[in-house]
Amino acid sequence: MNAFCAFINFLSARPAHFFLLAGTVFGLYFVIVTPPFQMPDEYAHFERIYALSEGKIIAKSPPADGHIDYVGVGVMPYRHESGGGGEYNPDSFLRLYNLTSHLPYQPQNKIDFKTIISGFDIPLEPARQSFRTHNAAVYSPVAYLPQVVVTFILKSFSLSPQYLFYAARLINLLVWLGLGFCAISLLPFGGWVLAFVALSPMAVYEGAAISADGLTMGLCWVFTALVMRHIKTREAKIPTCLFIILPLVLAIIALCKFFYFFIFLLLILLRPKGTGNKIRYILLGLLCAVVPFAASTLWAYQVKDLYTFMPEAAGGRQIEFIINQPLGYAKIFIGSLLHESRIWARHFAGVLGWLDAPLPFAVAAFYLLVLALSPFMTMAKSVQKQIGFVWADRLCMAGVFLLELFIIMTSLYIANSAYASPIFGGMQGRYLLPVAPVLLLSFSGLTGNGETISKRLLGVLAPSVILVLVYSAVMLWSRYYLQVL
Repeated sequence: MNAFCAFINFLSARPAHFFLLAGTVFGLYFVIVTPPFQMPDEYAHFERIYALSEGKIIAKSPPADGHIDYVGVGVMPYRHESGGGGEYNPDSFLRLYNLTSHLPYQPQNKIDFKTIISGFDIPLEPARQSFRTHNAAVYSPVAYLPQVVVTFILKSFSLSPQYLFYAARLINLLVWLGLGFCAISLLPFGGWVLAFVALSPMAVYEGAAISADGLTMGLCWVFTALVMRHIKTREAKIPTCLFIILPLVLAIIALCKFFYFFIFLLLILLRPKGTGNKIRYILLGLLCAVVPFAASTLWAYQVKDLYTFMPEAAGGRQIEFIINQPLGYAKIFIGSLLHESRIWARHFAGVLGWLDAPLPFAVAAFYLLVLALSPFMTMAKSVQKQIGFVWADRLCMAGVFLLELFIIMTSLYIANSAYASPIFGGMQGRYLLPVAPVLLLSFSGLTGNGETISKRLLGVLAPSVILVLVYSAVMLWSRYYLQVL
């Protein structure tokens, strides 16, 4: 017992190190154990990354004639009837894809390591190519920069595409771990809140996947931490470095997933108290609004012909519906929140595999309870007196989260739902992982907990997080390998 208490005392001031250790262990497990292309949209992202490593910055529309392979979410090749784009890539990718194409959405289907290892024998053969469309064609190169660099280096050694695949997964994990560690270290309070969000099974799983999600999550957390770290500058001069760092971080976020760009409204937390800092504050706000918006708009213009919608999506007519019938849309929005929140909460905690291996609802609910309790580990004295975190700041952060929720849901409603549909097509709880800390941190320090209570909470919550991750690891193994042991 004394040893456990000593360990908790040692751990209490090191949330970033706890995240780094647990994230590394379970992240590497997910990288290795999850079969190729069994994380959301991995095949599409892999195709895009390789094309970028070849210098094909902007994807192309399908050729007017000739054979085209349409490859998408995993069950089988499919075609976007409303447009889309792609690139010429090696046919060996399809051979690798076919090794695991029987797995998505078929939980009764399993695989063995012998089959996966055989993928390393598939030669790259870059000269044998065909044109394939996919749903990642509109992504900016910025979203994949670390993975593109690694792929560019390794493909010069004529390695199997499976080596390129696992290298891309690994570098994405390392970038995600680094950004998460920096964000937790930068926070002036609530480090454990962010650590527990980042260690949700879904967050770790996405951090270990080939996609833009790990980078987007990490940068949103870093931006939140940077703003909160400088709340105390309301009475001083805004550091010059923020005029470069914050617009740059926001620009990358906007180029990855535009609807997270509105997290820039957290800058309200830096509102100056004196007159001398107002000009610098206004300039910072303009830079953080204009630079990311201009960058994302320019990219969107370049790929405007490649955007795709679901066949049933109303697109522009949906926007007209929202504008002309705001009360009708509000009713649909609130109704979806009330009726779908249970499903979205489960997705937030963890639906692994190709979204076909959900955590049991009891486990997901337990993890959400851990997150709900995590803000109470922050002592009120350390929050309010040291940096001046007041009720107006809490309301601002809650408001930014709710605005992001509205923008995410509305964007998906426009892109995926039929006209005036009562259902929000495509909405998943995992889309809230980049902004969830904003809401949870707004509750930090509400109670006057002392150091003893905070450490007791840590002694319960930290092992609970590890327990949920262990359960997720076992469940993932069962999903893919249990029948072949």
